[in-house]
Amino acid sequence: MPTTPTNNENDKLSEGENDSPSITPTHVINSILEDVTDEPEYYGELILLGYNGASETSRNHSNSRRTHRSKMVIKKKDIGNGVKKGKMISIQAPPSQSTAVQDSSRHVVSYSYNKQHTVLVEYVNDPTKDMFQVS
Repeated sequence: MPTTPTNNENDKLSEGENDSPSITPTHVINSILEDVTDEPEYYGELILLGYNGASETSRNHSNSRRTHRSKMVIKKKDIGNGVKKGKMISIQAPPSQSTAVQDSSRHVVSYSYNKQHTVLVEYVNDPTKDMFQVS
């Protein structure tokens, strides 16, 4: 006798036994992502032991105790201060004659192979990278 499938509640698999992934609604995922992006990203804390540098004092209170700032929170900056490799230029002259080297608003590193062959590498700002991530 052929068996027919039944729609009995006892025959259904529980969530733990079900191999298919649970589907989370999109609005729940978006709210989770918004919560994550609102909080600043903390890298950690830096604690300086035996620090004997400049002290922080209140100028309004001359009798205040001189304290040293020895604990600092390190977090991701809102606008990155990174640099990335830009254009590379190969020139057949001394680097001092190049306009890229003479322009003080540009950051250019020159690699001289001999008197007549120099490679100039320009570095430009990268607002997506925090320099603390690099170190």
